[in-house]
Amino acid sequence: MFAAGCGGDDDTSGSEPLATSSLSKAAYVKKAGSICTRGLEGIRFYEVPPKFKSEAEKMEARIDRAVVPSFGKMEEELRALGAPKGDEKQIEAYLDALDAEIGSARQRSGSISSFTQLEAVFRPSAELARRYGIDSCAFSNPASG
Repeated sequence: MFAAGCGGDDDTSGSEPLATSSLSKAAYVKKAGSICTRGLEGIRFYEVPPKFKSEAEKMEARIDRAVVPSFGKMEEELRALGAPKGDEKQIEAYLDALDAEIGSARQRSGSISSFTQLEAVFRPSAELARRYGIDSCAFSNPASG
């Protein structure tokens, strides 16, 4: 399973503080989990067009056409959701890490040749998501789970 978000080159992360929402942590985790599940499904079920023949071409297409856009949309929706009062720094850290990882994946899409390597790119945000309790927002290799 993966986690998703937009970010990277749009320079929106850190530009203004994350809004505080009226959601409890439990309600936030549920809503964030739903957003992430939808985002990850876009990646898991993406079918690489047949014109991409080599595994490297297929991975680059998957990153450019599914991973980056899906994670981007997820990040955007999570930022719009805000964060439970008192948890803003934890959520902001997760979203900032995700934003940086999206940018890294976009920049390195031609040199990432496996899901294991892609999973490593998103490992920091995955750890922050799990620590907060939004496990469904943690990217992982679909072949390992």
